[in-house]
Amino acid sequence: MDLFKKTFQKSKFVLSRPVADKMIIIPTSGKKQDLEKIYALSGSGVRIWGLLDGKKSLSRIRDLMLREFDVTSAQLEKDMVSFIRELENKEFITEGVGNKK
Repeated sequence: MDLFKKTFQKSKFVLSRPVADKMIIIPTSGKKQDLEKIYALSGSGVRIWGLLDGKKSLSRIRDLMLREFDVTSAQLEKDMVSFIRELENKEFITEGVGNKK
């Protein structure tokens, strides 16, 4: 399935809190090694994080972002793929339920 047709949601095993102009993501599994995974998002990452609700496809998020940020579609798509893959690797997000067929 094309990545931009998929939906993603925040993992139930993370908390996120805004701090100044950043978003802090904290794993909540209770494992000491997870404290090394605390992550700070900034800029467009904060906005994408806010839009990952398990309902909006990445193409919908891309379209919203293109209206809000001065960036080309090609550059935004490249950045989004990298960002989403990084969040998946850190287990901060999961695929939305509607993707499973």
